[in-house]
Amino acid sequence: MVCCDRCGEWFHPRCIKLTINEVKMLDRYTCDECTTEMLKAKNRYDPEMNTKVQIDLWNGIQVKKD
Repeated sequence: MVCCDRCGEWFHPRCIKLTINEVKMLDRYTCDECTTEMLKAKNRYDPEMNTKVQIDLWNGIQVKKD
């Protein structure tokens, strides 16, 4: 059995398309559901963050002008 390091769910190697030898070589495993969740979180648009970056860039431009 293989345990997801993120959610703690257990999987049969065959169900996640891994051989026993591949499982033995794993240091860490993240299941498909957790991987998808992490990618969604990474790609989520945050307008507040965008505004902060624009302000930081503007401030950087202002500092260089002075």
